[in-house]
Amino acid sequence: MLPGTTYRIGFSASSCAYMTLRSQRQLARALLTLQCRGYRTFTPGPDSGGKYVLEVESNGTPETQPYRLLFAAAAPDDLGVGVSLHNRVAVRGSLDPNCLDLQDVYHFDMDRRADVRLDVTNGLRFQLLTDSGQRLGTFGSMRRQLQPGRYIVAVTASFGEPGTRYVLTLLVREITSTSLRLPTTPVPPGSPISLRPDVANASTGVVEIQIDRFDPLTGWHFNRILHTTVGGSVAWVPPAEGRWRIRAAYKGTIDASPSRGGYAHLVVRKEG
Repeated sequence: MLPGTTYRIGFSASSCAYMTLRSQRQLARALLTLQCRGYRTFTPGPDSGGKYVLEVESNGTPETQPYRLLFAAAAPDDLGVGVSLHNRVAVRGSLDPNCLDLQDVYHFDMDRRADVRLDVTNGLRFQLLTDSGQRLGTFGSMRRQLQPGRYIVAVTASFGEPGTRYVLTLLVREITSTSLRLPTTPVPPGSPISLRPDVANASTGVVEIQIDRFDPLTGWHFNRILHTTVGGSVAWVPPAEGRWRIRAAYKGTIDASPSRGGYAHLVVRKEG
C-alpha cells in the first residue's frame, strides 16, 4: 500500500470469524480489526506504506468457516467532499456493497439560511455532515433549516447487502412566514370581512385559511376552509355571533417553503 492512498476493506463471515490488518514491518501491532461483518477504510501515514498482511482467524469452533474478504483502493466519490449536488437536480447513482461500493459522497453549498429537503430512494439512508465533520444525523428523508456553509451528504449501504440503484434529490427553498390580521373590536353579524394573509419571502402559491367556531360548552370546532393566493384576499361573512379563530397556512412552492401562522381571534356580536 502507498502512503497517503486510502483503501477500502470489506469482510464478512457467518461464523463471526475476524480479520486483522497488520504491517509486515510490525506484525505484532493490529492496525484494523473487523469481526463478523464490516467495512473500514485505511490510509497509510507518511512513514508507512509497503507490504501489509490481512489475517483471518476463525472464531475457535472446529468447523469449516467460509468468509469473504475484499480489498480495493478508494474511488474519488468515496472520500472528501465528493461530487457537487445541485438544487432541484436529481442525481442517479448506485451502490454495490458486494464489490466494496458502499458509499457515495456529495456536497452542496448554502450562501444563506434556507429550508432544505433531502431524499434518497430504495430504502437507502444518508449521513448529513458539515465540512468540518459535525454530524447532523442519518436519514432516509430530511427537511430542516440550515445555516450558510458547506454540507456533506454520504449515501451508504452495509457490506453484504445487495446492490441497488437510487435517486438523491436536494430541494433548497426560501424560508417563509405567514400571518393574518383581524379586527380587534367586535364586528356585527352579517358584516363581510376581508381575509388577506401576509406571506413573507414568497410571491406565488396558495394560502389555505382555516376558520373555527367556539362553543362555550364543548370548545373549538372546525367550521370551514377558504383559499386564496399570495397577495390576494377572500371575503368571509361570519354566519353567527360568538367567538371565532382563523389562521392561514401557506402551502409552499418549488422556491418557497410552507409555513403556517398562529390563530387570529374575532368576536362577532350585535351592537347595542
